[in-house]
Parts: sequence; structure tokens; C-alpha cells
Amino acid sequence: MNNPIFSFIILPLFLFITYWLALKIRGKLAKPKYEDEVQTPGGFDTFLLKVLTVLTVFSGIFTILGIAMQETEMAIVFLVLTVIFAGIVLLLRRQYDMSYQENNDYFILNAQKKEYQVYYDDIVDWQPHLNEVRVLDESREDEEYIRVNISIFKPEILLRKIAEMTFEGKFYTLDDFYFDDPTREYEVINYLTQNNYSYLIEDYIDEQN
Repeated sequence: MNNPIFSFIILPLFLFITYWLALKIRGKLAKPKYEDEVQTPGGFDTFLLKVLTVLTVFSGIFTILGIAMQETEMAIVFLVLTVIFAGIVLLLRRQYDMSYQENNDYFILNAQKKEYQVYYDDIVDWQPHLNEVRVLDESREDEEYIRVNISIFKPEILLRKIAEMTFEGKFYTLDDFYFDDPTREYEVINYLTQNNYSYLIEDYIDEQN
């Protein structure tokens, strides 16, 4: 274990590859669990959380062994792994403690011990982000964007409504950032396509072609 190459090159590379593979596999296999039209994190997400918990315990045990054996390098390496895995587990536990439900008029999101009920007609802006879409509800006084995870849940109605309102020109803007796409049509098409939701706007894409 007394090899700096392992600590500073091989280990970070291993973690990066493992993380990348986990995201790829999760993107293919993860599906929400449905119960009375309420979506919650599915079985794959639960399995992933259990695996990471086991890895955290495993790394913690080897950290203690490294200290007991006076193997400083070993103790440091597994301590770093323990901290990383523990952080991910805590983050996922917090992230997975939520539910989502939608119908043709509104959606209900329960996250971080709060409930958000948003009517689609009240949405005045949307912002694309990694694995989530953020919407601004004009009826709320806090003016904060509500974050809906699109990889844990399948908010198909919400995304279709956003697309429809975009094509109708509801999100037209004169902001310089959208100079080449003031209607934001290309943005919504690219966003849905990149996140495997292009089937929601197939009719519109066919019309454009």
C-alpha cells in the first residue's frame, strides 16, 4: 500500500470509472416505483443505496485495520473512501426521500419535508439542469424554482406541458442569452432528446422535418 501512484492516480481513476459506469447502468435500468399513481424511487435506486452502504462499512473496517496494523498509507486510502462513500450515501438518502405525482392539471412533489403543488398554467419559466428540470410557479411568493428529478421520476406530463407551452411561445424571451433561440424551441427539443424523452414531442419534430 506504500505506493503514491495507487493513492493519487489509480484510486481516483477507479472511483471515476466506477461512478461513470454506475450512472450509465442506472440510466438504463432505473425506473420509478408506482403506487396509486404516486412515484417513488424504484428498486434499482434502493439496491444502489444498499451497495454503497456496504462499501462504506467495508472501507471503514479496512480503515480501522490500517490503523491497528500501523499501515498509514492503507488507513489514509480507506479513510478517504469511507468519507466519500458515506457522503454519497447521505446525499442519496436525502435525495430518495421524496415522491412525485401528476395529472393533466398539476403535479405534486414531496421533497425535503415539503409539499409543492404546481398547476401547469402557473409555470412562467423553466430551466434545464443535470437530471432535473426546474420550474418557476408564479403563484408562489418565494420566487424559487422547484426542482423535479427526471431520472428518478418519469414526469412525462410535466415535460410534455413544458414543451407544448414552449412551442406556443409562452417562454419567449428577449434575453441576450437566448439571442439565437428566443422561443426556446431548440432548447426544449435538445433537452428532451438528450434525456431520452424525445418521444414526447415526436409529432412536433415530424412537423418540423
